[in-house]
Amino acid sequence: LTSGGQMRQVTSVKFPATATCMAFAPIPAGRQRSRFLMIGGDDSIVRLLSCDPSDRMSQLALQAAAKPPSSVSFTAINDRLYAHIGLRNGVYVRLTVDKTSGGLNDPQSRYLGASPIIFHDVQPSGHLIAFCTKPYLIFSERSRLMMVPLACDGYHGFAAFSTPAIPNSMLAIGQD
Repeated sequence: LTSGGQMRQVTSVKFPATATCMAFAPIPAGRQRSRFLMIGGDDSIVRLLSCDPSDRMSQLALQAAAKPPSSVSFTAINDRLYAHIGLRNGVYVRLTVDKTSGGLNDPQSRYLGASPIIFHDVQPSGHLIAFCTKPYLIFSERSRLMMVPLACDGYHGFAAFSTPAIPNSMLAIGQD
């Protein structure tokens, strides 16, 4: 942003495929910008790029997938950063991101259903909803990343809220 609050282009990169989804990593405390940008392409490759001014938009890592990604997201749990990849064939892939090098490690996958996966961040809780055939909640419990199916169908939007009477709650938008 300029001093007048206007956005300006700093750099441009020719991407080798058509982008299907993208997400910025959470901004760490004490920093002004995200360290990473994850972009999924129709070539079934997810690329992790640097947002650091010293090596802006350089490719740090890539992850090949069986099908093109439909959605990508990040979650920060304690001092770990996780990359979440949802594929068009309903497969969910989770990777650990090395916060120094940007390397992608420890891939784990799970089939969630026959529909493309779409992620929805539930802020400020830091939870993630994975929409597929049914919604799944991704959250941290005792420093472990957990994924559980939600006992509801037909929902397409979630938002976190908290009041003194109802702390740490979610509001869902349904079809009926």
